Amino acid sequence: LGGAAFTLALSGTNIGSGAVVTWDGSDRTTTYVSSTRLDAAIAASDLALGKAVPVVVRNASGSLSNVLTFNVNNPVPTLGSIIPASATGGGPALTVTLQGTNFAPNAKVRWNGADRPTTYVGPAELQATLTDVDLSTPGPYAFSVSNPAPAGGVSASRTFNVSGFTI
Repeated sequence: LGGAAFTLALSGTNIGSGAVVTWDGSDRTTTYVSSTRLDAAIAASDLALGKAVPVVVRNASGSLSNVLTFNVNNPVPTLGSIIPASATGGGPALTVTLQGTNFAPNAKVRWNGADRPTTYVGPAELQATLTDVDLSTPGPYAFSVSNPAPAGGVSASRTFNVSGFTI
């Protein structure tokens, strides 16, 4: 995730001159090296989201190779801080900012293990909204961040306290 552009070397057999490498359904600039090798230019933008990417070679005749998978792995996120760090029970919905590292564009904020709608601000910041129902019962609750597969994982949790109601 978030890597630099690189050249992907593909080896096989019966590769014809004019063959093209297809990355996730789109043709990439391809250099014919030999009947057993192609080089394809993979842009940094191709690595912006963790996912399993299908890679195929298409000969000039239109024949296709078998599909290989290239995994763009998400890192394990780290949750550093929550702003605000607490709320008063019984209050209205609240937008919370989570700061840390390695947040993937498709990361999810978890509140006590359940995903909440998440807004990706950047690799070090996410926002999530707690509903009035989330804030209806006082107690300590756990926030964490999940980066989906491939790779990825869940951050260590941080405690968010909902205090007793005020009248």
